[in-house]
Amino acid sequence: MLKEPKYGVTFVYDGTLNPLIPPTMGEPRRDHAKKGDQAVGSRHEIVVELAGRACYDSLGKGRSSEDYHQHIREVNHNSVWGHVYHHFDLIGDRTHTLAGCLVNEPGIVITSPDYQSPIIFITINVRALVYQAARLRYLAEKERGPFSALQVIESMVRQAAKVDPQLLDWIPTKYETVSENEDSYTVSDNEDGYINIPIHQLPGVERRPFTAEEAVCHAAEVRLGGDWTIDEVMEDPERKEFLAHGYTVWYLEGFSRGWSHEHVRHTKEIGISQRSTRYVDESDSDWAWHPLIRQYLEDSTTNSTLDDMLTNAEEICRGVYEAGVPILQKYIQQRQPDIDKTTARKQARGAMRGVLGNALPTSMMWSVSLSELLFHYMPQRHSRYADAEIRVFANMLGEHLQERYPAIFSHLDKQESPDGLADEWTGWNEPLSHNNPYPEWEQ
Repeated sequence: MLKEPKYGVTFVYDGTLNPLIPPTMGEPRRDHAKKGDQAVGSRHEIVVELAGRACYDSLGKGRSSEDYHQHIREVNHNSVWGHVYHHFDLIGDRTHTLAGCLVNEPGIVITSPDYQSPIIFITINVRALVYQAARLRYLAEKERGPFSALQVIESMVRQAAKVDPQLLDWIPTKYETVSENEDSYTVSDNEDGYINIPIHQLPGVERRPFTAEEAVCHAAEVRLGGDWTIDEVMEDPERKEFLAHGYTVWYLEGFSRGWSHEHVRHTKEIGISQRSTRYVDESDSDWAWHPLIRQYLEDSTTNSTLDDMLTNAEEICRGVYEAGVPILQKYIQQRQPDIDKTTARKQARGAMRGVLGNALPTSMMWSVSLSELLFHYMPQRHSRYADAEIRVFANMLGEHLQERYPAIFSHLDKQESPDGLADEWTGWNEPLSHNNPYPEWEQ
């Protein structure tokens, strides 16, 4: 008899409290004098570490937090930095210079004012912050980009590094302010002497430690002026663009690899760190069969032939995988004597995972903006036309969203879908939702 899938959706972080460590990930190592503790550091650092350990199923094992962050830099596994965001106000006459350098760049959301104000609000993830610091330095040194933009991005790095030293303290900030008077900053580039910049031309930078909803409200304040609550923002559809500044992090588990492949369609304002079939041994993983199969097998009017076929298929594939991994690992070590055991095993697992079906269960750390959830992801995946398994996930996530962010999601209703496999949700057909993105075109 096929086993029931162990679906799970766990809220991890949105800036409100300390990150929640999903119980199914295991317990981080504590009070270990020799190997060091795990899941220690700033909130952002813990989220990044959990994302990496979700890939390798390594919480409670292996490196300490300090060694983990160093290892991420060494192997350039910096996609995990994309799960955490910093918020900044840029204040000054030259703020638009930096904004112009960052517009259309991934991992960045910018809101500028509709009225005469020198403030620009930027939300940027750590991965983008590291990349932009390197890119703008290169452009400035080649005289292909403005020096002021480099100075501002490095100020952002320095402020963020005070909060997340394990993520950012290693980045050299070349241009430092060494003196200040009423008229100008004197800046050293550590190679070519000093550069004087008029103080009114150099933007100020202030990091803002916002939660997801606070960031949304602050974006409205920057654009429109005044004070805003999340309820007021949600009253007018045209203000919902500010939801792009609010990010949430979730741990998803027990769904199939086929389900996870559906996420390749969703790349805007979404970050994914998924369980690695190259690193993790999948020989004991019980497959997560599709809801239609579950419904068929639970129907008393059907026979058990399909159940037997699927059970046999799972056992055969698992047996081939278990036998094939050591064969290929031994082979590659014989052909390449200098290869280390871990790398050889990863290559062997990567080769043999081809026999593991789309029903193989997976898990991932998943970060997503409130804007993407409201306008794109949830309307698509709550629809009756969506695959039933991803609709099951959308239903579980939707219940969390309604409880945690009622001002944004409480208006949605659930109803049975025509296929009877998983409920669909209604209420998305409002102005500027995914299903009605161009209300002014309606007759």
